[in-house]
Amino acid sequence: MSDQQEIFTLPDGSKVSTGCVAPTPAERALVADVPVYGEEFYLDASDIEKSLKNDVYKQMRKRRQAWVMNQANLGKCNASATVNAFHNRRELDGLPHIVLSDCYLYMHINRGKDQGSLLQDGMEWSKRGIAPRKLNLNGESYTIPHNIYLKNQMPENWYKAAQEASFKYTTFEAYKLPVGDYKTFKIALASALARDHQVVHAWHVGNNSMKLRNGYAVQGGGVGNHATLFHSGKWVGGEDLVHPDIENSWGPSLNPMYGPTGTQGWGEGGFGLFTMQDAFQCTKWHDFWVFVGNKVRE
Repeated sequence: MSDQQEIFTLPDGSKVSTGCVAPTPAERALVADVPVYGEEFYLDASDIEKSLKNDVYKQMRKRRQAWVMNQANLGKCNASATVNAFHNRRELDGLPHIVLSDCYLYMHINRGKDQGSLLQDGMEWSKRGIAPRKLNLNGESYTIPHNIYLKNQMPENWYKAAQEASFKYTTFEAYKLPVGDYKTFKIALASALARDHQVVHAWHVGNNSMKLRNGYAVQGGGVGNHATLFHSGKWVGGEDLVHPDIENSWGPSLNPMYGPTGTQGWGEGGFGLFTMQDAFQCTKWHDFWVFVGNKVRE
């Protein structure tokens, strides 16, 4: 188990894992030329307010409650957050809801071990495709298990079927959120959430992060060991503009297609707010990724 993958215990006694690996400077340099989520996307504060006022994030929680994932004790948080982004954007793009396999993504980005993954690897692979959990081949069906992390843990014929199916579920170009200064970061993130663009990010989880505090996630001090999704945000105005809302992957899952069921999960039905300053904390070590939509391939 790596330093970035730790097992924690939620208040109901269920075990959950982190698994977001901080890139080395050399690894981060590999994505230096990836397009930045730039000024062409930025909105005026008044337009951000129009989009997110009246607690729109609560409506989004209700729409997405049925899709909350539970990674349990695998270090696949990055893959789960990326799949959450796909699910949400597919609905917003008017596409059918297809449950995608975070384990399929994880086995391609974890470098052969259950020790977590880099955010940048998840977003790079999302341009190649993520397989559905349920596969069909020659009149038979197979569901990719929720607790595997290696290709050879799948029957070879079903792995090949998953590869073929994955090409239908890809993203457009991934954008890096600008993280060089707080002012630009704030406008970019607030604009992304106002546009319903999905943001995969890192934050640092500690033992005190298992419960919300007045509706807000509690972040520990560290480089960022857990990946989740900013799926929407709360308009607060003032200096912060928006407080992002997390869609986590620690349950409660309501359907076994999204992970183990029967737990109380984390936060408010799997969700929790973040302050803008807390959102910025781990940008020193991680690039955050903006997912703007799906490519449709027949």
